[in-house]
Amino acid sequence: ATGPLDLALLDKALVELVIRHEALRLTMPTTRGIPSSRATPPPRSVLTVHELGSVTDAEDEAERIARQYSEWGFDLANGPLYRFWVLRINPEHHVFGMVVHHIVIDRESLGILSNELISRLLGGNSNDLVHSVRSTRFVEHATRATGNRSISKIADHQFWTAALEGVDPILDVATDFPRPEVLSGGAAEVTIAVDEETTHKCLALAS
Repeated sequence: ATGPLDLALLDKALVELVIRHEALRLTMPTTRGIPSSRATPPPRSVLTVHELGSVTDAEDEAERIARQYSEWGFDLANGPLYRFWVLRINPEHHVFGMVVHHIVIDRESLGILSNELISRLLGGNSNDLVHSVRSTRFVEHATRATGNRSISKIADHQFWTAALEGVDPILDVATDFPRPEVLSGGAAEVTIAVDEETTHKCLALAS
């Protein structure tokens, strides 16, 4: 970005996003080989600033730092599972970057985060970005969703158990061709020719 950048405002906006989206604050510790998810407390600051004004070839150094951030692994057990940084080349030239682990974000969510961040930086109401403490937490939502699926599976199992009661478990279904008692594993190969026009249509459909 070119022009002055309010780093304190950017950091505050990012903190508000992390508070609002609890998924960003999740960690994935493992206990006795069983993974789980836990939400960490809201952070006070999340932005790392690198001053490159006195660095020779600042553009190359900025590229190196950005590549390093993207290549570093994440500590799933302790977090955080995000990184936000600014490379300050000079007071009028900044490079902002972020990397978030795919376990807590997807492409659609990334677009939502970007739009909310831009809205906040352009003067949007921060009350629109921060949920109240009474709002549903991500872990609670996931737990309810999993519980509902479990209840649905139990109901399905009970229905089909009752519906199929007394049915012979061995189905004698007619086949198109006689089947040997012992499978031989043999097979045949059939070659067909497809004309050029149909080939082009198939390739176009697949692309």
